[in-house]
Amino acid sequence: MTVKTFFESLDICKKLKVPEVWLHNWGEPLLHPNLLGFVSTAKRYFKVGFATNGSLLTHYILRNLKLDYLDLSYNCSTPEDLKKDLTDLYFSANYSYNIDCRFRSMVFSKEEYEQLNEKLKGYKVRWQRGMIYDPDWKRDVPCPAREKVCVIYWDGTKVPCCRMNNRADEKICIHCREVQDDMPIPFKLC
Repeated sequence: MTVKTFFESLDICKKLKVPEVWLHNWGEPLLHPNLLGFVSTAKRYFKVGFATNGSLLTHYILRNLKLDYLDLSYNCSTPEDLKKDLTDLYFSANYSYNIDCRFRSMVFSKEEYEQLNEKLKGYKVRWQRGMIYDPDWKRDVPCPAREKVCVIYWDGTKVPCCRMNNRADEKICIHCREVQDDMPIPFKLC
């Protein structure tokens, strides 16, 4: 994302009056050379967060980002050596740097959920289920993410949900459906 696109995106988010901005989606935000400046600037107007796989995250970055929210990806496919680093970063974010940090875990089956749930007992987790587009099913209530969050993609595209690839995908909000409706996940993103 260019600096120009970033500032144009912030102006749109201000007009939308969303309370928080997440600076990630379909990529690793810590790869961007201007991320510290982007977070600092966005914090003037919004609560700011992003999700990361944690492989590039350091205590220096945690201390200087001054994020409101941080999601650390922790899934069945996360390498075992990284899982230990992620738990250390989780505790540092929450208790040393005053960041509301959670693990973000996506599961596609009840078995994956049960396996991860056992490992993550006692941690704050933002559970996500694998989602699919189902034209034969329709959401009963509007998705709450549309009023609360704005996700800014690298190219400046703004969408209300990290599941959307572009504005043309708004139909996904109406027809998004969990892969398994009976999966016992207490919280999921819209």
